[in-house]
Amino acid sequence: MPIFGDGTAGRDYTYVDDIVSGILAALDCKLQADQQGGAYEVFNLGRSRPVKVVELVKMLERVTGRKAIVERRDAQAGDLALTWADLAKSNRFLAYGTWKSSWKKDSGGFTPGIVGTPHV
Repeated sequence: MPIFGDGTAGRDYTYVDDIVSGILAALDCKLQADQQGGAYEVFNLGRSRPVKVVELVKMLERVTGRKAIVERRDAQAGDLALTWADLAKSNRFLAYGTWKSSWKKDSGGFTPGIVGTPHV
């Protein structure tokens, strides 16, 4: 598993079932037509809680019961230290804020939540 830089970069990892739930909510969303008669919006979907790459590796090791084979690489030019989804618009239009993530963070990493067992 390649890790670029020191592994402290944070990313907004999201369980696939949660993204599917957001997509289905977007499909059900009733939008107002614009001046040309089209009705469309762009929504950010995600967890909006970044996780460090090294934390993700620890979680994968815990869930699989196997030690990850990590290949350290130089940081990539232009790579951001932290990224996450801004869910403000999704919360307004899709009630995405009332949605509960399938992943719950605990002191040992991540544990599957209400959706079920992760497919790692």
